[in-house]
Amino acid sequence: MHNGGTASGTVVNSDGWQIIKEGGLADFTTVNQKGKLQVNAGGTATNVTLTQGGALVTSTAATVTGSNRLGNFTVENGKADGVVLESGGRLDVLEGHSAQKTLVDDGGTLAVSAGGKATDVTMTSGGALIADSGATVEGTNASGKFSIDGISGQASGLLLENGGSFTVNAGGQAGNTTVGHRGTLTLAAGGSLSGRTQLSKGASMVLNGDVVSTGDIVNAGEIRFDNQTTQDAVLSRAVAKGDAPVTFHKLTTSNLTGQGGTINMRVRLDGSNASDQLVINGGQATGKTWLAFTNVGNSNLGVATSGQGIRVVDAQNGATTEEGAFALSRPLQAGAFNYTLNRDSDEDWYLRSENAYRAEVPLYASMLTQAMDYDRILAGSRSHQTGVNGENNSVRLSIQGGHLGHDNNGGIARGATPESSGSYGFVRLEGDLLRTEVAGMSLTTGVYGAAGHSSVDVKDDDGSRAGTLRDDAGSLGGYLNLVHTSSGLWADIVAQGTRHSMKASSDNNDFRARAGAGWAHWKPVCPSVSLTT
Repeated sequence: MHNGGTASGTVVNSDGWQIIKEGGLADFTTVNQKGKLQVNAGGTATNVTLTQGGALVTSTAATVTGSNRLGNFTVENGKADGVVLESGGRLDVLEGHSAQKTLVDDGGTLAVSAGGKATDVTMTSGGALIADSGATVEGTNASGKFSIDGISGQASGLLLENGGSFTVNAGGQAGNTTVGHRGTLTLAAGGSLSGRTQLSKGASMVLNGDVVSTGDIVNAGEIRFDNQTTQDAVLSRAVAKGDAPVTFHKLTTSNLTGQGGTINMRVRLDGSNASDQLVINGGQATGKTWLAFTNVGNSNLGVATSGQGIRVVDAQNGATTEEGAFALSRPLQAGAFNYTLNRDSDEDWYLRSENAYRAEVPLYASMLTQAMDYDRILAGSRSHQTGVNGENNSVRLSIQGGHLGHDNNGGIARGATPESSGSYGFVRLEGDLLRTEVAGMSLTTGVYGAAGHSSVDVKDDDGSRAGTLRDDAGSLGGYLNLVHTSSGLWADIVAQGTRHSMKASSDNNDFRARAGAGWAHWKPVCPSVSLTT
C-alpha cells in the first residue's frame, strides 16, 4: 500500500503478505498463520487481527493497533505495547522510543537501537534479540532474568540465538552470556566480559579489538578476531568498517574450556612474526580448542621462524595449559614452509616453521623433470623404418607405456631432482611425407602426433610422501631419417613440441600448471645390426 492508498478488510493467509508503506493505510486486516503484515515507518494499520503464527514486521516509527493472542496491542507515537513477534515477525525499537510487554516467540526478532528501551520482554526458545550496550532492555529468557543498562553499558544474562546478536561497545560489559546456535556476540575494542561466557555449537563471538574476560569462556562455537562488525551492529555506532592495515588484538581470559570450538586468528608469516593472541591470565586452558590461522601477510613469502617462534597463546601469572588444549584446525603454509603449533615448558604455545620444505616444493621441483622425461621418451619412440619388403609403411599407429621416475640422489637440499616413481603411456600416430633415394642414401621425412598421460608419486627429502604429479600431454613433431644403403649407417633427427597440462596434488593442496615444452632430439650415426636365429 503506497502513500495515499487505503485497504480495508484484507485477509493475509499462509505465504501471503501485505506491505503498508509511508502514508499508506490499512484497516481491519486479518493475518493468519504464516501470513505477514509489514508496516513501514510512517505507515498505518488499524484494527489488525494477528492470529497465532502470523507475523508482524514493523518499527516504533509506524502506527499499528489491533489484537493478538495475548489481547490488544498498540504501536504508536514511538511506543509499543503488548506486541507478539513470531514466525518471521520483527519489531525495531528506535532511538528515543520504547516498547513494553513484548513477547518474542520462535522465529520472532526484537531489535533495540542504542538509546531505545524495551521493558518486560519475554524471550522464548527460538526468539532473537538484537541490541548493543547502548540500549536498555530487561525481561526474562530461558536462562532467567536478563538486562541491558544503556547508561552504564552493563548487560547480564543474555541468551543470543537464532540470528540474535549483541554488541558490547567500548566501556561496556556482558556478564554471564550464553550464545546459542546462529547467535553472535560482538565486542568492540574496550568491551569486556565477566562471569561465564558460553558459546554453543554454531555460535560466534567476534572481537574487534583487545578484549578482557575476568571470568570463564566455554567454547563449542567460533571466536574470531576481526576489524569488522556484524550487519546488525550498525544499529549502534559500534565499530566502523575500514581499509586500515591489520591491527592485531588480544583476548585475555581467566579460564578457557574448549569443547571442540575454534578460535580464528590472524598472523603474518612474512617475517614480522606478528599475530593475534590468546592470553590465559592466572587460570587454565583445558579441553580441546582448534586454532585456525589466516595469513594476512604476503602469502608467497613464508619466512622461517627464529627462537621459540610466533607466540599465539600466552600463559601469564601462573596460568597453565593442558598438553592437548590447542591444535591447528588446518595446515598452515606460506611460501616454501609448513608451520606447526607447539607447546613449550613455559605453558605458552608457538607457531614454528618446519625444517623440511612443505610438500608442494618437491612437487614443483619435479614438474620440469617429469615433462622432459616424457618428451625424451616420446621423441625416442619413433621406430627406425627403412621399408619392409616394399610394403607401404607410410602411416603407423603405436601405443607405448612404461615406468617413469628418479632415484634418491640427495634431494632438493643438494640440488638434485626429488625421488619419484610412476608410469607413463601414450598413443602415437606418424606418417611419412617423403621417401626417396639420394646419392646412395635412403631419405625419409614425416610428421607425428601423440596424446599421453604420466603420473608419478613424489617424495620429500626426508622420504615422506610429498604428493602426486599428473600430466596430460599433447605433442606434434617431425622427423628426418637417413640410411646409407651400402654400409647400413643411419641417423635420425627429431624436432618435437609438447603442451603439458600438469596437476600436482598434496595432502594439503591441489594446483595446476600449464607449460609448452620444445625438445630437439638427434640420434647419432649408428651401424645397422641384423640378428638371426
